[in-house]
Amino acid sequence: MSIITDGATDNTQNQYLVVLPQIIEDNQPKVVFYRLLEITEGESADDLKDLLVKAFVQDHIEHYMKKWLTGYGADGAAVMMGEEGGLGKKLEQWTERRLVQVHCLAHRINLVIRRSFDKDDALAHLTHVTTSDRFNGPTKDKAKGLLRTLNDKNVYMILH
Repeated sequence: MSIITDGATDNTQNQYLVVLPQIIEDNQPKVVFYRLLEITEGESADDLKDLLVKAFVQDHIEHYMKKWLTGYGADGAAVMMGEEGGLGKKLEQWTERRLVQVHCLAHRINLVIRRSFDKDDALAHLTHVTTSDRFNGPTKDKAKGLLRTLNDKNVYMILH
């Protein structure tokens, strides 16, 4: 069993930890929703680990999770995947074994595309046009179409 976590913020700026276990069902991997935990005590890796373990205790699954947790996936944020102090390492300490840790591919692709847009003035301008209130109608639609095409090409180049 593995878990995937991600941070989320609602429209009132409350912080949450999304927890998605990945299980095997009918010999197929399946990701399911477990809990949306409000972060109230702090946002350090220790705080997040304590919040997660507290949820396991409340739901009477602490022993099961400690025994069967073998993997952890998250975005690349240091608090989640830090080599020495990230949540993945804290969960390794809690389970007393090494976990397979995976940096989410979707987050990695998003980072690559965003960085490529930041480094290219023309792409940065197109991004500005699509997000600015100053541009409307055909100009904005044309820029969005061009960005979609560029995104598709960038993702294709990254994956091939």
